[in-house]
Amino acid sequence: FWAQSPLRKLQDWITSWFEKEDYLEMADLREAFAMSRKYLVPVLEHFDKQGVTRRTGDGRVAGKQLS
Repeated sequence: FWAQSPLRKLQDWITSWFEKEDYLEMADLREAFAMSRKYLVPVLEHFDKQGVTRRTGDGRVAGKQLS
């Protein structure tokens, strides 16, 4: 389980990222939030299900919710 505030912060950051870039890699998130893959993978999978992101290869692109 995740508190809504950190999830919202991550989602806002991802939204801002896709305003400037087309592709998001795990390393970008790890660098920005100093979090390990262990925690970031489930969060990104959550955002994939919500339509915020969509997995493509080893990274993510903007999902339906951001298009």
